[in-house]
Amino acid sequence: MRPQPFRRAASWPALLVAMAWPVLTAAWCASLGHTESGRHAERPPPDLRVFVLTDVHGYLEPCGCTSRPLGGVDRLAARLRARTADGRPWLLVAAGDLLFERHGHSEHARVQERMQAETFVDVMNRIGLLAAAPGRSDLDADRTELAALVSRARFALLGAGVASSDGELGLLRPHLVHDVGGVRVGLLGLVRVPDGSSTSGDPNQRLLEAARASVRAVREAGAQIVIALASVDRRLVRRVVSELDGVDLVVQGGLDRAEPLPPSEAGAAHILHAGRHGQRLLVVEVWRSARGAGLRDVSAWTRQVRLRRLRDEMADLEVRIARWRAQGRGAHPDVRAQQARLDRLRLEAASSTHGPVPALGGVFDAWVEELEPDAERDPEIRGLMIDLARRINEHNRHALAHLRPPPVPNGQPRYLGSESCGSCHEPAYRWWRSTPHGRAYATLVSRHKQYNLHCVGCHVTGYGRPGGATVTHNLDGALVDVGCESCHGPGSAHAQQPERAGLVARDAPEALCVECHNPEHSDRFHYGVYRSMLIVPGHGRPLVAAR
Repeated sequence: MRPQPFRRAASWPALLVAMAWPVLTAAWCASLGHTESGRHAERPPPDLRVFVLTDVHGYLEPCGCTSRPLGGVDRLAARLRARTADGRPWLLVAAGDLLFERHGHSEHARVQERMQAETFVDVMNRIGLLAAAPGRSDLDADRTELAALVSRARFALLGAGVASSDGELGLLRPHLVHDVGGVRVGLLGLVRVPDGSSTSGDPNQRLLEAARASVRAVREAGAQIVIALASVDRRLVRRVVSELDGVDLVVQGGLDRAEPLPPSEAGAAHILHAGRHGQRLLVVEVWRSARGAGLRDVSAWTRQVRLRRLRDEMADLEVRIARWRAQGRGAHPDVRAQQARLDRLRLEAASSTHGPVPALGGVFDAWVEELEPDAERDPEIRGLMIDLARRINEHNRHALAHLRPPPVPNGQPRYLGSESCGSCHEPAYRWWRSTPHGRAYATLVSRHKQYNLHCVGCHVTGYGRPGGATVTHNLDGALVDVGCESCHGPGSAHAQQPERAGLVARDAPEALCVECHNPEHSDRFHYGVYRSMLIVPGHGRPLVAAR
């Protein structure tokens, strides 16, 4: 007979749980489908909306990805416009690596990155970024380049206590106070001093002391809400914030983590994280307390996480209690204690389905909105991005016109181009032309990116290899697209001796594919699935005979 773990006399907590459990279950299921639309219609309007970005890396638009979320500053701009249309006070802040997507090793790559960073700053100016705490890639940039970008920006870069004796890092302000629709908001930056700084002593202690001074300064200036923008590791953030009085919210950058993290407590403050590359927008609505006390988290997001943790803990306890009772140990004091603990967890879970009423003040609600592929795109920002693509294209077309591939070593096969393959492998060539590989270069041309250093290498054949393609050189078009020789290798030896085996590769290993089909450019790639779509009649399989 199976054990019946709940057949003892019901205590009053157990009876309450029994009555609340159907409500809890329904609330839990509803919370899984939680979206921003139709949120808390009974709540009064918030005093302030805070929009948050973390670890953006100068990301302007996705490259090749098609699944959710997608991101892109044109989608971000449109979403912000929609979310601020009601006229409520709002501000946009950021933390973590901000200006640069990557640092190239060549001067030409740095020129392109600088052009991208300039456009990124222009976009942030237009959409209203107020302040950011820069990350390591920003502070490691050339000082002249960084100074030019800061001069271009209408937003503030914050870093409490970040300075050096020669003044190079005077580009950062320790804090600021900004009036947002009648709400006084204080902001400070928590940024680690870059390597090579002339400052001495314990950098963590210096950061804490500088942060205390900034909190004191913004509070004395009348700040009603204080937000710390952090670009240091999570452990240090928790240590610093736990020892600070007067910080309400902390924006955690520097994690370079794709998925956002739900709000978490550190002392009296709450830490927020929005993921990276601006693929999601973190929205925080704040209702102030008349007494000036700290904020409480009433987010459904946080409750979902808490409910999930409680559900897992309760399921584990139920299994263990059932096992103990099956062993005849149900009357043991330890088992009764665990049953009482299970009852308390169920009550906690039931109470977690309802947050405090925001009308009391001193609370915030946070949620994340994906910038999905079909999201609205701002035409003005889209125009800036197209203009940038054209400028980079034109610059690289001239600047890299001299670049040729390394020479082919004596005795090694040369690239010929896919049309040479088609003379003998006509069915395979015709099939290849119908695939995305066979149209890869055209997708760049249509977007003015065929000379873009971040794009072209995955849309031509033999990029950077002996006798292959470069940014501007592709054998007069013979090596555009992801051609036959991208997977099978240079074909000159095979063309001369087609009957001889082993002169070209029969199959493309996964290591070759993931040079381009990586998470950044091809987030849905699965080698086995993709390979199966390439093995077709006329290309790896016999042709189907006509009837």
